[in-house]
Amino acid sequence: AWQGLQSQMDYSAGFSSYDTHTTNPGLRMILADKGEAAYTGLDIRTHTQDGNNQIALGNSRLQLKQLSLQWHEGVSYDLKLNELVNLLTDLQIGAFINPNGSVPPSKIVLDDLSFATDMSEDGQWINSQGQFGFAKLHYGNDVYGPLEIKASAEHLDAASLLALKHKLTELASQNLDEAALQDAIVQAARTEGLGLFTQNPLIKLETFRFQMPEGLVDVHGQVRFNGLTADDMQHANSMLRKTEATMDLSVPQKLLEELAVRQARNIFTVDESAGGEEALVDINNTIRLMVSSTIKTMQQDGYLNVDNNGAVSTQINIHQNQLTLNGKKFAAEPEPEWESE
Repeated sequence: AWQGLQSQMDYSAGFSSYDTHTTNPGLRMILADKGEAAYTGLDIRTHTQDGNNQIALGNSRLQLKQLSLQWHEGVSYDLKLNELVNLLTDLQIGAFINPNGSVPPSKIVLDDLSFATDMSEDGQWINSQGQFGFAKLHYGNDVYGPLEIKASAEHLDAASLLALKHKLTELASQNLDEAALQDAIVQAARTEGLGLFTQNPLIKLETFRFQMPEGLVDVHGQVRFNGLTADDMQHANSMLRKTEATMDLSVPQKLLEELAVRQARNIFTVDESAGGEEALVDINNTIRLMVSSTIKTMQQDGYLNVDNNGAVSTQINIHQNQLTLNGKKFAAEPEPEWESE
């Protein structure tokens, strides 16, 4: 059921800038016996103008009144987070961080979704900002939201950004396999995109506030690279020495326990003959106790705070290759020494 679409585009004299406005009252699709999807109130506005650095500048805003998804069969997922970490940092992380499982039949209703971007220039530098959020997300019997995210990237070298954009466009047309494409993107970041890292960029997570059934997640902070060189980009330790980062966060303890339990389910397999679901319950309880014990120990050591509502908070700071938590230098416990018999 398609409710139509209207779009208007206005150009300035000489076509140096243009504005668009698109509206769509809604769409509903019934997918036979699999489920259905629908949305209402789509509104998109954009403004685009030529920049002095051959990079399109401007802003955009997307609003959606409501989005609903319903599925009648379980949906399996397997997210390769270790590959994402390797792509961004060139570090090899074990597959144990990869969440996988199955989402049971359910329904999601999302209210008042919004997404906005803004890109401007200041001489040779590009500044970019993005916002994302929604009012409520209904998933089964749980209600999430509101969600508010605001992030920005400042002091980005325009020439490097343009060169990297051209390189990524070139790679997209080469039909490379996944491994080759990953290597090519990392290499492009170290060559064409080198100036994005060596010109002292500033990355900010200005706001991340998400109300969850377990409580409020509140995070904000920033990362800055100071004086990085091309050689530093080849060595993780060198990069860390020239990285300054500050992150304030507050997370419900119940959420940390639940995340640990879900991850444990991906690691442990239980033979049904050894207890089945009862064994899983025991594992879950054990994981929750381990998380609670770790939090209590770190609180006693001064690395974090826990308030009366169960919110775990701390400030993470990286400066001159030194990590501090809650203003205290973090020192990992030494590995125990085992004596062979």
